[in-house]
Formats: sequence, C-alpha cells, structure tokens
Amino acid sequence: AETGTAVLVVAARDGERAHALAARLRSVFPDREVTAAEGWPPVAAGADIVLNATPVVDEPLVSLTPGQTAVDLAYRDDGEATAFVRAAREAGCSRVVDGLEVLVGQGAASFERWTGLDAPVEVMRRSLRT
Repeated sequence: AETGTAVLVVAARDGERAHALAARLRSVFPDREVTAAEGWPPVAAGADIVLNATPVVDEPLVSLTPGQTAVDLAYRDDGEATAFVRAAREAGCSRVVDGLEVLVGQGAASFERWTGLDAPVEVMRRSLRT
C-alpha cells in the first residue's frame, strides 16, 4: 500500500485472520481499497502482484498467469525453488522473487540500518546460494 497500490486483497487460510488484517490495513491506509478474500485457496487471476506469505513450499496454492509478479517469502533449506516459484516461472510471470532473495534484501536493509555501511549484497547472496 505504501508504494501506491490501489487495491489490496488479503487472503489467509483462516478467514477471520484475513478479515482482521484487512481491517488493520484499512485503518493504516484509508485511501486504499483493502478487502479480505473469501475462501481458500484464493483466486489470483487479475492480480498484478501475488505474494505468498505462507510457509508452504511443496504446493503452489494459487494459479498464476503470464505477466504477474510473483513474490514468495517461503524458501527451502536446500536452496531449491519452492512449488510457488516453479509455478510462477512455468506460468510466465514477468518477475519472480524467491524467498532467499527476499531474505537477502531484509538482511541487507538491516545491515545498512545498523552499521550505516552499504551491505555486501553479492556476498550475502552467494553465501545463501552455496
């Protein structure tokens, strides 16, 4: 919502949690349309960005379409792609960000905030991928 997203749909395996988070987001971003998806799994058709924030790594949970951006917060300990990432690549998503790349980004931001120095992003990335 901070980047200007006009519509945000929150989906969760627990519908009450989805509605609660949507309500919290509406209070923080009153100028954005924030709703909770009904049912599980959610329908991702028509979304520009699909973000998987579940710990599920062995099934994609949603159907993705060409042109979408797919972001997976989950990652596998062995460094292999999650089912969501594989499905996104197979669907022809325009951008696919895997959980390890998200982890690198979070680590780099923390490093820079704490030290005031530029993070060694490539070193961090290589250490996770080997």
